[in-house]
Amino acid sequence: MKHKMAAWLRALLSVGLLATLIFAAGLISPPGKDPAAASPVVLDAPAGPQVFLPAIFRPAEPTPAPVPPPGTIQVFDADGVERDLAWLQDKYGDFIIQPAAEGDGPVYRIAALREQVDIDAALKVHILDEERAPLASIPVAWYWPDAPADPDCGPLGGVLPDMFEGRCEEAATGLDGLTHFFMGNGAGYSPELGQIGPHAVWVYGATKRSDLILGLGMLAGTANDHFNVEYRLEGGEAVPPTPTPSPTPPPPPPPPSSCGGTWDPRLDALGVTLEPAQRAPGESYWCLYEARWADAQEAAGLHHIYLDAVDAWGNRIVGQEMVVEWPGGSVTVIIEDKPPPEYGANFPMDNVLGSYSARVGGSQPSDRIAGMGLGTPEEPDFTIHTCFYLTFKWVP
Repeated sequence: MKHKMAAWLRALLSVGLLATLIFAAGLISPPGKDPAAASPVVLDAPAGPQVFLPAIFRPAEPTPAPVPPPGTIQVFDADGVERDLAWLQDKYGDFIIQPAAEGDGPVYRIAALREQVDIDAALKVHILDEERAPLASIPVAWYWPDAPADPDCGPLGGVLPDMFEGRCEEAATGLDGLTHFFMGNGAGYSPELGQIGPHAVWVYGATKRSDLILGLGMLAGTANDHFNVEYRLEGGEAVPPTPTPSPTPPPPPPPPSSCGGTWDPRLDALGVTLEPAQRAPGESYWCLYEARWADAQEAAGLHHIYLDAVDAWGNRIVGQEMVVEWPGGSVTVIIEDKPPPEYGANFPMDNVLGSYSARVGGSQPSDRIAGMGLGTPEEPDFTIHTCFYLTFKWVP
């Protein structure tokens, strides 16, 4: 009897297991279920190979930096991190900003001060319009206590009480809205001793409304650390002054050398002279082929002697040594392969007329030009930024 009962139970369990498998496979619908609903859905596979398109994510368009409200002065360190005026004055001393004179019409406001370190000794002034577009041909005044006298320096309302009225150099901005002023040894100062830089800038012109900043220069003992100035024009379009046309200069006189070059006649008024090469008749030598001077306006803030050396066919001689001398010292510079119209080498001047001479280095005889330096025929004892452009030619 026990054996019959066990067989019956095993059969019942097998039937139940079989039914469960049939229902799970969808072959028979359970009671109360719609057979159609219970039937599995079979999707046709695509006939061809499947293609998966890559997802393309477009970055959001950058939001333009907002233009700060008028009267705001932004400060940026050398890494472009925004700071504040207190940070800048703590590092560079108590420079002074004099606001532009009250009135109507266009006004130039200081909008940003940007630190520059470990580069060159050139202070940059950038002038932009209200939409931050560069403004070209805007004259900028560059002040120091013994700068050249100029009654039209401005700005409207005058300079600070401790400054000398009517003293500045003037240089206009280029197409990029920039102008540069190179600083000499006298621009160094030490804020820890309570000093500020000797220079100031503003937009040039006795009738111009412009902020003025005094205390510009380079931190002593650093790699030319200073900060540049950015102006923003507010309240209308400024029309640059119409330059007075210069009279057409007379043709240059014959060169004082024998290789058929040019000699700027203004060099005579500066006291600059040519010393011909000491050579035997027929001996090859270096001839001064071009000697040209650039006044303060033409130099646009630069204060260099520019040098080049060419062969008999006018090709630059890369690697040629050039010597610049002054009382008690000299330096040798090398002609480099620079793109025209750049000269192959240059030397920055910081002393007045009569201080510098230049010649070609090496053992071959060379013409020598003497009496160069900063200043003008009218003010030879002032360090007015000017330039000299010299080309020496090999005469075989």
